[in-house]
Amino acid sequence: MVTKAKSKLEGNFNWRVPTIVPSFIEGADAEAFLEEFNGRADSDYKGNKNVKVLSYDRSVVTGSNPFAVVLANQILRPMGIRTATPADLGRIVESSGLPLRNQYEDVALVVNTNKDSYDFNVPLAQDMVAQVRARGLELSAKNHIMIPLTGFDLANADNHYGLAFKLRDDAELIESPVLSGKQGTSFNKTDDNGLPIIEKGGQRTLYTRNNGLSRLGLDGDFDLYSGWTGGA
Repeated sequence: MVTKAKSKLEGNFNWRVPTIVPSFIEGADAEAFLEEFNGRADSDYKGNKNVKVLSYDRSVVTGSNPFAVVLANQILRPMGIRTATPADLGRIVESSGLPLRNQYEDVALVVNTNKDSYDFNVPLAQDMVAQVRARGLELSAKNHIMIPLTGFDLANADNHYGLAFKLRDDAELIESPVLSGKQGTSFNKTDDNGLPIIEKGGQRTLYTRNNGLSRLGLDGDFDLYSGWTGGA
């Protein structure tokens, strides 16, 4: 009789287990989510057009701006679900975890200065600078602050948008000198915070601006934009 020797292996390798399960807002509850989203926008934010920018297309909820992402999190958070942070997107892009090519994703706000070249943003910028300083952080020309959109709640306000971003107690404020750097800087990968690791000749590009309040987003070519193109 031939017997097999017992293996000493127990499978204790350094498994790289994903910390998140990425997904679009799709599936059985996607249409119901959009219905609740628009209902909340109507009841809590007076039907504000700057929030109601999402749509339902072929079983997937599409559309993005910072206001909408914050409201989405307010709805999803009780279910233990959230939108992607810059760090999440960095891992998703590098692992091809979702087909993000030709998509646009808003993931954070970047607080630059309390003066903004885009006039409508001045009240938002001033409010955010005050909130950041209340957390004990100071801004400078060489150090801007990135805050993932998961760290905000949405409030009504008397400004052009009719809305304001309010920092949550669990908000993560990340000092980000790279976002105050040279326009058009190249990179390939991002660090643990989702910020570009600058690399000469990189295939991706970082676009920044040096004043006011910016939205940080990933575009369809996997470049990162810190700006406020197109207003809301």
